[in-house]
Amino acid sequence: MAVSRLRPFCVSMANLLVLVAITLAPAATGKDGNATKQSGKGATIRTLQFPSGLSLGRILVGNERAIFGDYHVFQQVSGASGTVKINVPAGTRVLFEANRRIFEDPTLLNKISPVGIDALKLNLISLDDREDDMCDRALGYVRHFTGVTEVNVDRSDATDIGVAKLKDVPSLIGISCFLSAINGACFKDLAALPALKALWVADCNIKQDNMRYLAQFPALEELELDRTHLDEIGSKGLAACRNLQTLSLRGNPRFSDTALKQLSGLPDLSSLDLRSTPVTLAGFKNLKLPRLKFLILPQSMQKDLAAMKALFPKVAIAIGAERGTLTKENSTLYAPLH
Repeated sequence: MAVSRLRPFCVSMANLLVLVAITLAPAATGKDGNATKQSGKGATIRTLQFPSGLSLGRILVGNERAIFGDYHVFQQVSGASGTVKINVPAGTRVLFEANRRIFEDPTLLNKISPVGIDALKLNLISLDDREDDMCDRALGYVRHFTGVTEVNVDRSDATDIGVAKLKDVPSLIGISCFLSAINGACFKDLAALPALKALWVADCNIKQDNMRYLAQFPALEELELDRTHLDEIGSKGLAACRNLQTLSLRGNPRFSDTALKQLSGLPDLSSLDLRSTPVTLAGFKNLKLPRLKFLILPQSMQKDLAAMKALFPKVAIAIGAERGTLTKENSTLYAPLH
């Protein structure tokens, strides 16, 4: 069924499909015509093949995921048609942003170089009934790309049916489903991915019982569950995520002290974001997180900051602003220009 309401973020009417590529070591030219060569100062030149005579989108270079390295804003470097050579500076990634032609005919993905494209992003919002399931269908072609490392279906109509197809892509490192239509049923299938380190599912209507599948992910290190209605039931699944290092739970009003207690003992957790949750000082008194380095608390705990620093003397602790709240730290961003 077509979406009949506006999403809280602007979505282009073109409804884009984005492929992100991580800079890889030089590879030999294959039958597909794709090649990677060394360039100056650690950069590489990558050659990608797209169907000639068709404009399938644009190519950008950058990196906006910490798990893949330092932050670099994506900048457009080329269109995506025919043979394309890209200069990729060290530490950056290549992003292929495809137009809606891909959604209308996802078999076009099979005509793009299978080597050198490392991640996929689907951005389709259904505007009429004929567009239903377009994201899910396109996800079935991700396995064409050898070495794909990230799939992103942010702000899309992708469902658990489509995202579950990614179980056949063993090279995946990160999956982002921000503001998509999943409810977490796909977690059961995604648990089969041996290299998946990051899962970003903020602003999704996750069924709490599906959280239990997260414990089956063998390599999960980064998890974003902001505004996913997380409660005591859902948090039980987090307790067994023994490899977790970064965990963001902001904006979950049902994540109580009882739910917080279930995180105690996570051996590698180093960063925890609890903004806009109802946790209190009492919930932290018996919390054992031996490697915790960074902690962001809700504004309601401002009065407890000194006590928290006494409980966790080796942890960098901050008070996080509620959504849309103006603070001393961010007020300059909104000050009038002179």
